[in-house]
Amino acid sequence: MIEAVISGLLVAALSGLAFLSYKHHEGYVLISTVLKLLVVAVYISAFSYTIGFLQGGPKGMEDMFFSFGWVSFGLFALLFYLFFLDFLPMLTKKNNKENKK
Repeated sequence: MIEAVISGLLVAALSGLAFLSYKHHEGYVLISTVLKLLVVAVYISAFSYTIGFLQGGPKGMEDMFFSFGWVSFGLFALLFYLFFLDFLPMLTKKNNKENKK
């Protein structure tokens, strides 16, 4: 049940970022910079946790709380999406010029 709510909120947030990048790119650049730094900080934190767990955890402990591979994949996908949205106005500007002729 909670997965459905979270996935819906995630889709809404990503759509909102795309709309912001398309219509108000100056505002998107400010938000994008903060989000990119946040993604890097989360990745460094997850990497540090993984290294600490693998090196210092007791041998009888259960598995890690999360899969570092899936976290890395998700964060890099989000980072790629944010960088793609940086170029969205350039990609759509060509189409707008062709439509006005």
